[in-house]
Amino acid sequence: MNPSWHQVWFRPERLWRMYLFAVALVLLLAGFAKSVGLRQEAGFLSNPNSLFSFITNRQLMTGVAILEIAVAVLIFSNAFELGFKLKMVCWLSSQFAIYRAALFISKEPEACKCFGDIFGWLGMGDATIQNVTTSLFLFLLIPSSVWVGFNYMSHYRSSRQ
Repeated sequence: MNPSWHQVWFRPERLWRMYLFAVALVLLLAGFAKSVGLRQEAGFLSNPNSLFSFITNRQLMTGVAILEIAVAVLIFSNAFELGFKLKMVCWLSSQFAIYRAALFISKEPEACKCFGDIFGWLGMGDATIQNVTTSLFLFLLIPSSVWVGFNYMSHYRSSRQ
C-alpha cells in the first residue's frame, strides 16, 4: 500500500530538510545584506564594537557575513549529513545567543544591525527591526537546539542499555 500524501510530506527528515533550506535562505539574506551594508560609509561601522573593543563594527560584520554565507553554502551542499548541518545551525545560533545576551547585559541601546541596513532602506523603525531580527534568531536557535537535545538524549539512552 502506498503511503498517503501527508505521510510522505510530513516525514521528520523531510521537515528538517525544509527547515534547513529556510535557514540557509535566511543566512544568505543576512550575509549578503551585511555585505551590501558594509560598502556604505555608515558612522557606526568605523566605531569599535561595544563588546569586542579591539575590532571595529565593520570588521565584526565582515567576519559574521562570511561565516553566515559559508554555513548557508555548506547547508546547500551534499557534503554533510543532515545531523551535522543541524549541529552547525545550533552552534551558529548559540553564538548569536551569547552575543545578544552580552549586549543585553551591557544594556546596548542600538537596534540589531545583523541584516546590515536593509531594514532601514525599507523604512522600518527600531522596534520593528528588533522584533524581526529576534524572530529570525529564534527561528534559527529553537528548532536546531531541540533537534540536538533530542538527538543527544536518544544516543545517551541507547548507550546506557
